[in-house]
Amino acid sequence: MEWDEIAALIRDGGTPRLATASADGRPHASQVMVGVEGDHLWFVTGTRSRKARNLRENPRAALVWTPKEEVYLQATADFVDDPDERRRIWASGLLPYDPLPFFESPDDPANSFVRLTPVAAVVFAPSEAGVARHRWPPR
Repeated sequence: MEWDEIAALIRDGGTPRLATASADGRPHASQVMVGVEGDHLWFVTGTRSRKARNLRENPRAALVWTPKEEVYLQATADFVDDPDERRRIWASGLLPYDPLPFFESPDDPANSFVRLTPVAAVVFAPSEAGVARHRWPPR
């Protein structure tokens, strides 16, 4: 399975759960709404949220979508502080929702813009033989 196929499943897959852990390994899970742009996923969250604090301490994350297919994704996170990039993401329509009711503006320092870079994925999808498992990147 190629990344563009996984990205299509993610776009159509609803709201994923994001798992993070603090530097000392304390786990946390939450729902996030992500946008897909090329080889990256984006989301916005409060700077003081548990997920933002965990990702600043430990940038490794896992996400799971469970629509028809199950998509399990491992990624690394980085925070985008560049004002022009934040405004671009905000105005691009990339996020699968209007951010304005949730976040005051792209320039508000209380908002964190998070870019996730996928590292690996496993997809369980219906097939003629039952359920097929696909890995990305392929082995």
